Amino acid sequence: CNVKLQQLKSIVGILLVCILTFALEVCGQGLYNLSIIESNGQPFKNIVEYQKSFKDSLLRHKQLQWVLSEMYDKGYLAASFDSVHYLEHNLNAVITKGGVYKWATINASHIDEGILSSIGFRDKLFYKKPFNHDGVRGLQEALLIYCENHGYPFAVVKLDSVEIESDEISAVLTLEKNKEIKIDSIEIKGDANISM
Repeated sequence: CNVKLQQLKSIVGILLVCILTFALEVCGQGLYNLSIIESNGQPFKNIVEYQKSFKDSLLRHKQLQWVLSEMYDKGYLAASFDSVHYLEHNLNAVITKGGVYKWATINASHIDEGILSSIGFRDKLFYKKPFNHDGVRGLQEALLIYCENHGYPFAVVKLDSVEIESDEISAVLTLEKNKEIKIDSIEIKGDANISM
């Protein structure tokens, strides 16, 4: 009787493994696939590594947006999807990369050289380098933090006179410190115990 029970358990175990394997194969067929090719018919590679299989179509659509965002960050400011074709669970997208835009110059001559030096700004960090939005944003944030820490919490940093010629971008970096704020004393009212 024990031998038959043991054999029955083995058969049930094998059946469970077969059922789970079949279920995983069936679920795998429900994946949403993404394929991107360049407008010249070449495979899209070596610029942005992207995910190709997704659990749902929304995640796949977000991946398309992410690919464009990554392209822009790498200097491909004219990148766009020319067409998107759906076939059941497959999406085939055709992308035009465009050229890589580079910085010609960022003119920061209107900003105090001491401030620029303290945040680590050098012209050569941008000169003839691919446009990178994160780099510009980081420069602007560094200037704002410097100003906030030196009494100018309402400072404004922006790129002005932006010009695009061929594939090069030039701009003037401006800093408006606005009103200086000084705190000369702090008055504490009440019985709060504050340690220094």
